[in-house]
Formats: sequence, C-alpha cells, structure tokens
Amino acid sequence: MGKKSDINYLHGQVEGIYHAVGKGIGESRHLLKRQGIRSEKIHSDSTRRAYIDDRFHPLVDFAHQRFGIKSVLQLTDEIVGSWIREERIGKHLAASTINVDVAFVGKLEKMLTNFSRMKGHEKEFSFPSRVTTTREAIREGINPNAWEGKGRSYERPLELIEAIRIEMHQIMAELQYYGGLRAEGVGAPRDKYSKAQVDLGNFMGIVLDPFTKDRLVGVIEVTEKGGKTTKHYVPVPVYERACQYIEINGPIRENYECYLRSINKAAKATNQSVRGRGDHGLKHNFAEELVNRGLKHGKTQETIYAEGARQCAHARMNILPKYYLGR
Repeated sequence: MGKKSDINYLHGQVEGIYHAVGKGIGESRHLLKRQGIRSEKIHSDSTRRAYIDDRFHPLVDFAHQRFGIKSVLQLTDEIVGSWIREERIGKHLAASTINVDVAFVGKLEKMLTNFSRMKGHEKEFSFPSRVTTTREAIREGINPNAWEGKGRSYERPLELIEAIRIEMHQIMAELQYYGGLRAEGVGAPRDKYSKAQVDLGNFMGIVLDPFTKDRLVGVIEVTEKGGKTTKHYVPVPVYERACQYIEINGPIRENYECYLRSINKAAKATNQSVRGRGDHGLKHNFAEELVNRGLKHGKTQETIYAEGARQCAHARMNILPKYYLGR
C-alpha cells in the first residue's frame, strides 16, 4: 500500500469511526440526559467541525507522518501527547484553544473504545497525557511580561499552604485554593470598611459535587465583590477543619495585609515568590485544576468555562480563559 493510499485510508477511517459511533447530530443530548443517559457522541455541527475536521484529521496526518501508523486504531498516548506538544503547544496557540484540543482527546478515547468494541475487540483507549499536558499548555501561553513570565498560579500550592505558620491564615488559603474564593470571601476584605467574615452561617452542608458528581464536597456560600453570592465546593476535610476552627475561635475575620504577608512569607519559604501573585494566585490554581477535573470527566469547554467562571464569582465564562488560564 503506497504512502498516498495509506493517508487516504486513515482519513476514511476517521469519517467511518465518526459516523459509526460519534455522530449524534439530530439526537437531543438534553433529552438523553433527562433519561439518565450520558451521551458520548457529538451533537452539533460546530462541535463536529471543531473535533473531527480541525483536530481528528490533523492528528492522523501527524501520526502517519511522524510515527508511520497505518490504522487509526494504532493511536497511542505517546502519539497523542506528542501531537499536543509539537503541533499545538509548540505553535503557541492560545490556552483556550489547547483546552479544546484536550477535550477533543477525551472524546476521542470514547469513540475509539466504542468503535473497537463494536468490532468485537476488547481494546480500551486511554490518553492520560490529555490531562497532564493541560497545565503545560497553560504555562506555554503565559504572557512573558506577566508575573515574571511564570504565571500567577503557584507551582506547588499545597507546599505553600503547608508553610503558612498562622492556623487561621492556613485555613483561609485552603478555602481559596480548593474553593476559588476571593480574599474577601475568606474573611480578609481589602476594603477596611467591609464587614465580610466567615462564620458557621456560611457553611451549607455536605453534598455530591454538582459539577463532576464523583465526590462529596462541603458547600460554602459567601457574598463577595459586587454583592454577588456564590456557592463554593471544597473537600470535606477542608470544610470540617474550617467549621471546627470557627466553633472554637469564632468567625474568621482578618486584616487583608496581615493575611497577604503570611502568603508572601510562605511563597518565599517555598521558593515560589513572584511579585503580584499574592493570595489571588491560589484562585488561579483553583481555575487550572477545575479545568483539569472537567476534562477528566468529559465536560465540554463551554461547560467547564461556565462553571469555572461561576465558582470564581464572575458573570462571563470567557473570564476563565482570558484572565485565569495562560496567565
């Protein structure tokens, strides 16, 4: 089989796989959801173009030229990871664009696995590099003039939190990192006239995570900038620790500058100090990790950005890729 027919065969396979197991246009995804069915198909022309035309076909071109594959079913995590790094990150595409690439790879896993099963095979396709490359993609998109070119999020946020010496400040930092709250939301408003604090009335109980539905989380409801009230979801141990602290010591209320000094000292102690990161860097960590969890659970770009913006107390979903990712 010649080189030209090889690539024609590959592109024919792409279309065949899409029509066999990926095409959901004309089927109501929302109706399936109400019936308790989680669709793994593509339900709109725009998503079809974005996933199949703009990504699946270029991926097999790359895989054929770079790795010599002769069947789409020969795709591996190494090949997919190389495509993301070389053809996407390496070309300095926007972080938001690369996040779509990674979401596409999640859909690709399901399509190839379902196609393999339809053909009577047991092969399950898994491309874990789609998640691990997300942070790398975001890092590559950093504005070289922003935060000394390192991005506003911390490289090792848990190490930073562990290095905070004041227990109340450590709890506040945990809430920012895990829940996406502003400093005002954790009881350290910049406005000295603000009465913002965190007390037991802000703790709304433990529920199944409404975003990923894979874990129990504690719900914290706070009112922050612009009077916007938002629910935030944190791991149960973090939620319970904050509750216990307030039960013993009373509401969390702190001077913002004092809290910021604790963050900056911990950043210096862990060699993560960059001018301008401050406590807000933990919100950037939160946004990055929410994207990773969303991708891992097969969420669409629009769903991830909308949920991330909501949990960061913003009205517009483009806030996430514009200000929190790739910065």
